[in-house]
Amino acid sequence: MFVDRWSRDPSVKKIILFGSVARGNIHRGSDLDLIIVQETDKKFLSRLEPFYRDARIAMDILVYTPDEFAAMTEGVFLKNALRDGVVIYEAGTGKRREQMAEASGT
Repeated sequence: MFVDRWSRDPSVKKIILFGSVARGNIHRGSDLDLIIVQETDKKFLSRLEPFYRDARIAMDILVYTPDEFAAMTEGVFLKNALRDGVVIYEAGTGKRREQMAEASGT
């Protein structure tokens, strides 16, 4: 499963589910919207490839470094994503939303 696999990767620090699924507004065209915070030196677009390769269902994935994520916390996009979103994995906290991961097939 997607979340299980990536939560074991030490470079992945956080996975946040946001968008319609996180808000409970699931409809026929819904996909999973994920923000992944990852320790990486890769350029933005290069970061996406391993995650999309591993996806088994429709997903929109954004991957930010911890510094990028911290710099964006005051922006409208990230504020909205965090307000409506669900942290489904956070490194070092033991936080992992098993029921969300299982329900979404990730």
